Amino acid sequence: GEHPLDGTFIHPENYPHLEKWAKDNSVELKYLVEDAETIQKLSQDTKLIEELGEHTFDDIIKSLRAPKQDPRSEFKPVEFRKDVRKMEDLEIGQWYTGIVNNITNFGAFVDIGLKESGLLHVSQISDQFVQNPMELLKVGETVKVRVIEVDLERKRIALSRKSEDGQGVATGVQSQPKKSKGKSRPQPQMKNNAFAGLANIKLK
Repeated sequence: GEHPLDGTFIHPENYPHLEKWAKDNSVELKYLVEDAETIQKLSQDTKLIEELGEHTFDDIIKSLRAPKQDPRSEFKPVEFRKDVRKMEDLEIGQWYTGIVNNITNFGAFVDIGLKESGLLHVSQISDQFVQNPMELLKVGETVKVRVIEVDLERKRIALSRKSEDGQGVATGVQSQPKKSKGKSRPQPQMKNNAFAGLANIKLK
């Protein structure tokens, strides 16, 4: 869309509140997604907090501070691994190319070329502490992720961007499987309970 807020995660029902705020403060609406000082000024507006509610207001501020989200410009063709067509083909510890297709407060979901998207939990996004996934990831972004766990029974895949040696998020990692005498296939049982963060969350 052409609306300045269409490139954010802010729900359209909240647009009128921000449009009114921009008008009352004599600023162009576009500065709410471009100018850090304008966003900071908005974040200190106690009247708007009372009007929207603290939870909704916090979500709006986080969305404004996150990189602009526009699938028309962010999504790019990605060549997935041709040797992976189903979950059983995944190898624990291997790196795969993926596309971030959703970001939540507990992490991100990454498409690695399968029907099931993998969960990149917030604790696995970086070797450094990450509070807000949207500060490091964007919807449509191409990422390299490592499979750390597979639950065949529940159709869940746990991913990580942490480097194997703990020295930072790996870049330029190998994208082809290592040659070996036999492939190591993931087991349906979960050992480290990488999906514990989703214990109370229902996924479609």
